[in-house]
Amino acid sequence: MLDIVAEVNNFKEQAKKNLLQDGKVVPVVFGILPSGEAIGVPLSFKDAEEKHEQFSSLEKFFKQKGVTACVTVLESWLVLGDEEKILKVPPSEHPERKECICVNGKMPGRTYTVAIPFERR
Repeated sequence: MLDIVAEVNNFKEQAKKNLLQDGKVVPVVFGILPSGEAIGVPLSFKDAEEKHEQFSSLEKFFKQKGVTACVTVLESWLVLGDEEKILKVPPSEHPERKECICVNGKMPGRTYTVAIPFERR
């Protein structure tokens, strides 16, 4: 059986290497097949509507391919602290936001996410 935590941690390490080498993390979703093979699909969207459309299309595509799990890798914003305080402003606009690498793994009955804060130099 697939270990989604191990998959997320493997992709996390590769994303950290990419950030150090390239100065960025290319947003991508990997569909994991029962064989363990991964199908990588780059992400590109301008707004929430495009993001929703792209993920809906990916869901259909992955179902057709027989994908049993997926791992999403992207840069995002992270805000830590008092939940009441941080939820008043979107993370991308929060004055205490930090950039992070976000890696999310999903399979039936299990979701695992890691966020690694970083600062650009």
